[in-house]
Amino acid sequence: MSATGKPLFGNPTWFKLVQGGLGIIPATRPGWIFAAGWLAAILVPAALLSVCGKGLEGLLWVAFSLLLLVRETRQIVHSKRREEVFVIDENTDVTKVTTKNYDLELKN
Repeated sequence: MSATGKPLFGNPTWFKLVQGGLGIIPATRPGWIFAAGWLAAILVPAALLSVCGKGLEGLLWVAFSLLLLVRETRQIVHSKRREEVFVIDENTDVTKVTTKNYDLELKN
C-alpha cells in the first residue's frame, strides 16, 4: 500500500466488485494482465524453488506473495467502494436524487 492508501500496482478501474463486494474480478484487458502477472509472480518462483529442492522456501514465497496480493486486493476493493459513495455538498441539487435502487425526493 502506498502512503496515500491507494493500491500499489492495480488500477481500480480495471476491476469490478463481485456480488457482495468482498472481492474483485478483472473487467478490462489490463485487469486480466494484472491478474496473470500476479499468478506468474507467485507460481513461477515457487515452482523453481521446489524443483531446486527448496520446498520450504517455495511455501514461504507463496504465503508471503498471497499476503501481498490480499493487501493489494483489499486496497482496490476499498477504492471501488469509495467510488460508489454519493457525496452531497453545496453544489448538489438535493430536491431530487436518483440512485441505482431508489428515487429520493426532498419533502418540504
